[in-house]
Amino acid sequence: MDAMRCSVAYLSEFSDCQSHSSRIIQYDTNLILTCGDSHVLVFHIEENRVTTVLHYETPVTYVALSADKLRLYVLCENGGLYCTTLPPPSSSDPVVTRVSDDCIVLKNTSLRAIIIVEKILVTLSLHKSTWSLDVYEEPGSKPLHKLACFQVTTVNTQATHNSSNTTEDVINITDEEKSRKSSPVLTCIYSAVSHKSELHPYLELRLFRLLFGVDASLVNSPVLLCGLPDGRICCFPLLLPQMDGPRGEQRSPIRVLQSLEQPIVFIGTCVSGDDGPRCLVALGQRGKLLLVRSKETSSESKKADYSKNEYIHILYEINIYLKDCLNTLSVQLGSLHLLASSSSGRLMQVNLPQGPNKENESRFSSSQAGQRVKDLLSSIGNVWEEAESLKHKLQEKNESLKRLNQVMSVCNLLLANHGNEMELNKCIQPISCHGVARWSSLLQKESLTLTCVLENASMYTLEQGWTLCLQVHPLSTSQTANTECTSRTYSFPFRKLDCGEKLDVTIPLERVGELPVNIYCSLAFTLTALFSSEASEAVSQLLKGMGSISVPLNTLTVDWLDSLRLEGAFSPGNIIRHNTAADGIQAFLRSKGVRTQNSDIVPKSGPLPVVVRVSSELLKSKLHLSATSGVEICSSVLNWLVYKETAERASIKTQVVCAYSPDGQPVKLLAKEMTLEDFSSEGPLDVLEIRVESLSMVAVCGLHHAILRRLQVLLEDTTANRGHTKPLQAQRLCETVRHVESLYKDLQDAYNQAALGGSTETNKTSEILFRIFLQLRATPLIII
Repeated sequence: MDAMRCSVAYLSEFSDCQSHSSRIIQYDTNLILTCGDSHVLVFHIEENRVTTVLHYETPVTYVALSADKLRLYVLCENGGLYCTTLPPPSSSDPVVTRVSDDCIVLKNTSLRAIIIVEKILVTLSLHKSTWSLDVYEEPGSKPLHKLACFQVTTVNTQATHNSSNTTEDVINITDEEKSRKSSPVLTCIYSAVSHKSELHPYLELRLFRLLFGVDASLVNSPVLLCGLPDGRICCFPLLLPQMDGPRGEQRSPIRVLQSLEQPIVFIGTCVSGDDGPRCLVALGQRGKLLLVRSKETSSESKKADYSKNEYIHILYEINIYLKDCLNTLSVQLGSLHLLASSSSGRLMQVNLPQGPNKENESRFSSSQAGQRVKDLLSSIGNVWEEAESLKHKLQEKNESLKRLNQVMSVCNLLLANHGNEMELNKCIQPISCHGVARWSSLLQKESLTLTCVLENASMYTLEQGWTLCLQVHPLSTSQTANTECTSRTYSFPFRKLDCGEKLDVTIPLERVGELPVNIYCSLAFTLTALFSSEASEAVSQLLKGMGSISVPLNTLTVDWLDSLRLEGAFSPGNIIRHNTAADGIQAFLRSKGVRTQNSDIVPKSGPLPVVVRVSSELLKSKLHLSATSGVEICSSVLNWLVYKETAERASIKTQVVCAYSPDGQPVKLLAKEMTLEDFSSEGPLDVLEIRVESLSMVAVCGLHHAILRRLQVLLEDTTANRGHTKPLQAQRLCETVRHVESLYKDLQDAYNQAALGGSTETNKTSEILFRIFLQLRATPLIII
């Protein structure tokens, strides 16, 4: 039993060894040893003595030997990579050499590891969150020449909670281990066919081809394995040509072979067979061991794949007992000689004798193995289906969040001027709605329609889920419960409106008697459009009353001036003709929601006139008119009243516009310039008189209201400079006040008589009101 135990021989003793910087390289009968200080020792095994001492300015972190064993590359803590020629061993005292900075071939403080494969130098450096593998041509005495560069992103360690409510990192690194420095590991693996150097391990050809691909085995390329502190083992063939991706970019050959979820401290090969080592070994800092072996060929002579097993290793006598979650396996090591350095600085040689030839591996029958394969394939299929489902759901959530972000951006854009209706209508909105009233004929019936154009001039795309809402609200409707009945809302959902595109919709203005009307334009978005069709029904149950977002746009107004018919004529059946002016008054009052009784009012012969007088200087200033003659000024003002669009203002050349009103009655608009001598104390005042004539009282009142509304909007425009206000003559102002007072007294008398009741008094009151109405419009005030 004693013959089967391990024997340990102490070769030499040095200073305390730092495990993270300790390195041992054996070549021929020599050892290159570094203990983490600023010295590199060359130790002769047979003579059991140090032959060479190389002294550097800062502590040594990594060493590598060239392929011809003549040059030593040393990486120090100052980031310098030194290339030193090894001196011949002395026969007596060790040779002590102080290495100067002239031997530095590369200076980079982020360097972590180096390796030399044949005539290629590979360095591993860490830049912020990226590991960089740089490939150089080994210089000898020449400067370094970079051949390629590959990068691997680091993995962040995040704190999670396990089932026992204790905090641990994703890669299972304890705080004690994180406090120590963990250096990466670089190892080069050859195939058994192309193995040339005793400095690097090799694998049998079949396992080499299964692990690293057919291309690497065909060109006999060595494969570089990189063990990172985060537990990943990355690999890439060193001599394969660069491959381009589908878009022409350089494709990185690096791939992750496995992850031990703890810092890697060793990568090598073991279990030799007839064709070379049959097992790839990787050891973690906390004792986890990875064995990658090729499976035996099956009874049907089909080549099997390779297997990966992770174990917890325990050294006992000459066997390593490996334990995973399912099985316990005992691996026979055989006769081995190991070299190691302890933390106290002792250099040891461990001898492992040949053990008995026992079959310790448990094997499955063919039926059991087949069933296990089926179970594994079924589990893989289930996991794949679940992963695909989760991937699809994640894509849907990302798409929903992307669309919701765009919806909120559009809302913020439209709400910038919300609350200031005047500024909202005057400024150029990125998303706005414009409207034009037109007459159309359908089945010999004339109808008034409004064509609204939604223009998207923003940088966003209005996708499916948006709806254009137009609410038609008559201005003349009293603020009562009847308001909800007279308002109408039209909704126009659309699929997509890209930047620069327009959407045309048409709505009817059914009741002409409701003019003028306001059209409140808004955009509404249905939140269920953010989700897929499968989730829409369930989401709609949750949203309930909050299922949409509404954002106001601008407000459009359609009055009697917008709805004039300038060309053609109405069909006789659609023309509404009132026999008397009283009938027109009654129709006008009924259209405004006022209940009236029939009354006989003596009509005035001829058309009813309405006059509005405005200062010519004010109109020139507000409308930016350059005309000088009276005819040009009059035609320009008529164009401004009849046409909203600037491009169409050149169509009227005269001072008279003849048209049909929305109720089918002929109307006439006249404009003329006149001079008032006794109005201002500064002298004569030029004014423009706008006159409306029609037999229809409704048309006269509607057009008068529309003209006053246009002038009111014009006077509220603060962008144009106001003209100089003319001082009024006191006598003219007093006459105007006395005239208005007399009309007010007549109005009070008419109200008092109407309160007494009786049809006679009602008819008389109507006559008085009609007379007051005519006088108010016959002698208008002047807008200056």
